[in-house]
Amino acid sequence: MPQRVERIIINRNHPNWAACARLCSLAKKLGNCASYILRHRLFDKKAPYTRAELDRALREQYPQDYRAMPSAASAQRQGQIVAKQFKSFAKASAEYKKHPEKFLGKPKLPGYRNKYRTFCVGRNGYKIENHRLIITGGDTVGFNPIIVRSCSNQSFNAKATGSLAGDLRIIPKGNSFVVELTYQIKENERTVSLNRQEAVCIDLGVNNFAAIVSTKPGTRPILVKGGFLKMLNQSYNKRAAQLRSKGHLKHLASVSFKRQRRIDDALHKISRTIIDFCVQQEVGRIVIGKNKFWKQLSNMGRRNNQNFVNLPHSKLIEQLIYKSQEYGIEVSVVSESYTSKASALDFDDIPDYEKGVKKTFSGKRIKRGLYLTKQGKQINADTNSAANIGRKELGDEWLKTLLGLDEGVFVNTPTVLRTPYGMRRSLEAGACSGEAADFSLR
Repeated sequence: MPQRVERIIINRNHPNWAACARLCSLAKKLGNCASYILRHRLFDKKAPYTRAELDRALREQYPQDYRAMPSAASAQRQGQIVAKQFKSFAKASAEYKKHPEKFLGKPKLPGYRNKYRTFCVGRNGYKIENHRLIITGGDTVGFNPIIVRSCSNQSFNAKATGSLAGDLRIIPKGNSFVVELTYQIKENERTVSLNRQEAVCIDLGVNNFAAIVSTKPGTRPILVKGGFLKMLNQSYNKRAAQLRSKGHLKHLASVSFKRQRRIDDALHKISRTIIDFCVQQEVGRIVIGKNKFWKQLSNMGRRNNQNFVNLPHSKLIEQLIYKSQEYGIEVSVVSESYTSKASALDFDDIPDYEKGVKKTFSGKRIKRGLYLTKQGKQINADTNSAANIGRKELGDEWLKTLLGLDEGVFVNTPTVLRTPYGMRRSLEAGACSGEAADFSLR
């Protein structure tokens, strides 16, 4: 079953803030002890401990820190997390020695934490009664039960096969804490009819955060503007520069967390709207363009680099992938090399990228946001890119059929969505149909 995460923000005004700080502080102490043991095993060139051996070593060498945890389950879980980190480091180091070109840098040995670590416990460390989550031993640190919506009742140490809730995490974020409860959802009980032959093609960018082209006839392209996200990033960068100059790093952490929450909220609204649009149009596939290391190797100038790198395109792709699983929609990620330069209406070949090799195409971009084809037709540049992304994955036949049936709907001005708020309502109102040619969400 698909897995989701319920999040609860614990700020300084919340009655559980001090308890969360205490739990993350205890997790930091025991986690640092586990890191010390495993680091010195590595330095002495000894075989790493297994999870059981590490747990035994922590109980014997650091009994006070081990028993300070609210329960044995939380203490065991903290050691398991650190052991997994070192195992991943060993695996990455071995792969780095064989293929260093796969990495952006040498893997770093897990270190120590100064203030907090994430507190984590499994199903054997809490219970849920009438939507009230109760941590085992939480009363020792003053942790009051909190309300959760994802699960109504679950006994202590419930079996995996019969439980909805999974791991419980308390994550330090700036001056706040985030309580995360993983849970499984049931398969969608609604009858959803999807056509696997139809697809939605998406090009990701800056001014147009997402350009969407459907292979289904009669559907106008959609442009999700990136101005809202750019505004959030620009105001944050300005505020962050002011705080850094004054040395207010604690306040900076709080501002950063607030900015991240606002961006996550906008991305969830955008991704949910795209999924609902696919279900509404009975489209069974999503094709997205993405290049490997496109953020790390970006070279578009200082200002354009800042705008592009700060937009979380990969997070949108991740959200589309896991949200599409609920309805059985297939998601494909393809390379977007040369999709913005090739002419979709002229059916230019779209080769793979080769460093130092110059490619020529029949059309060209004549101004910002406008592409001129060989036949002299003008089309939105991002719509052209999205169509080319679909051609790379699906071939040319769908576009030939689409242009033969209603070329005007595809070429004319696309639907523009300028804010993530109210997007679903706008699409339900028929904003993507060919009849609503003058629609624009302001």
